[in-house]
Amino acid sequence: MKIIISLMMLIPSTFSFAQSWTPQQMKILNKFNLSEDDHRGVVFTEGNDCDKHFENTVSALLDYFQPKIRQDLIYFCVQGEIKKEYLGKRMGLRELVSIYIEEKENKH
Repeated sequence: MKIIISLMMLIPSTFSFAQSWTPQQMKILNKFNLSEDDHRGVVFTEGNDCDKHFENTVSALLDYFQPKIRQDLIYFCVQGEIKKEYLGKRMGLRELVSIYIEEKENKH
């Protein structure tokens, strides 16, 4: 009985912590035919320790969204300005879609 009560309390709390995608984020997922469960990641880095080099963050993200070859984790160097908070941190799809939206809005 204790197990059943514990499960009944655990299931609703699990759903309350689940993050849902915003309509704007879903639009990007659909545009690039991406899966919400995509496990790939990106690390923005400085120096020569990169898999690919890009002029700006948006170009790097477009390459991530439409890869010729998919990798689980890829290191990108960006020559233009990039926020320091992006550097050296493994970022997943949700964060990258949010950055893409933010960067696109700043350019307009």
